[in-house]
Amino acid sequence: MRRATPAPLLVLLLLVGACSAEEAEPDAGRAAAASAATATDAARPDPSGYPGDVVRLPRDLSGLPRLRTRLPRAVPSDPVALPSLLSDPPGRALFAHHPPEGHGDAPGWSGETVLLLGADRRWRRLDLGDLGLAEAAHPGPDTYGAGSLSPDGRWWAGRSRAGVVLLDLRTGEHRVVDTGTDWVSEVRWLADSSGYDVVDGVRGRSQRVTVPGLEVTELPYRLWQVGTEPDGTVLSLRRVEAGTAELVEHVGGEVVVRGRLSVPGLGRGVTRLRAVVPTEGRFAVGHQPRPLDFRRVEIVVVDTETQRVEHVLRLDNRGYTVREWSWLDPRTLLVGTDDGVLAWRPDEGRLLRVVDVPVAPRDRYWTWAAAGGPAGGSATGF
Repeated sequence: MRRATPAPLLVLLLLVGACSAEEAEPDAGRAAAASAATATDAARPDPSGYPGDVVRLPRDLSGLPRLRTRLPRAVPSDPVALPSLLSDPPGRALFAHHPPEGHGDAPGWSGETVLLLGADRRWRRLDLGDLGLAEAAHPGPDTYGAGSLSPDGRWWAGRSRAGVVLLDLRTGEHRVVDTGTDWVSEVRWLADSSGYDVVDGVRGRSQRVTVPGLEVTELPYRLWQVGTEPDGTVLSLRRVEAGTAELVEHVGGEVVVRGRLSVPGLGRGVTRLRAVVPTEGRFAVGHQPRPLDFRRVEIVVVDTETQRVEHVLRLDNRGYTVREWSWLDPRTLLVGTDDGVLAWRPDEGRLLRVVDVPVAPRDRYWTWAAAGGPAGGSATGF
């Protein structure tokens, strides 16, 4: 996970038709009575009078029921044994996983491997060292990440200092799309997979690139400061004072105020625009009520039209347990934790297990990406 990245990582959601959330299913052998009690406690509303319902993320996630989905239940334990994606393209991919890596790893493409689950339910490995990329184009010693899958699952995009590495998952062919960006820090796909937005992590310059036409348009905002609704509406939060922020819409080069949002401690110490993670009719934003106090951090779900806080997920993040989140659909938020990917159903107050991933060694991080969903953006950090 790239903690140094100033913006959200790539939008990471599931295939709308093939990967929609259904019923939760029990996980035989792991849902013991004590663990089940932990899961129940996690979904109990907070009686403190906080605006909206509050759910607490439990420390033990093993007792949570599972979400029915086409995503994998676990990641491969032996990536070396997997077939090469370049010689056996999947056509479409549902999920991408980069095994644990660390800031101290030697830079270079030969050490970068991304595992992808195809729509045919088979895993493949993408060895970036096999793409023939220039070593000077490697982003450096920072962790590389799992890349970004288009909502339709037909394209994979990765970072480089030479531009976006764009891979067609139907043919296995790739190209580096150079738009003059010095260092690609984020690639965010459009909801209809017709293109992606990209941002330079140094200068903040943001652009939109059509796919497969590769036509480039400059964007009048910094991508890491905004979230994009499924219909293309671009939103941010703008700090007014501690606890109060304006929801603003970016229209051309102008900023239009949509309303005000009040959450205790929201925006404390933040003076610039802040990104939100939108879906249809609502958005999510993460924050710390007290700066530098990771014992209590929150993901807040807000109604876009009324700016009313609907639900809150509260967690102790001193161990950097939660690093990213993104919408699967308007009622399901995917949350990446040390133990894997969870689903939070805010309207039901439920937490569900999705993908189990072994906890990485200290100072090493695994990353993930999923295809589909509204592609409104994702968030990292608080």
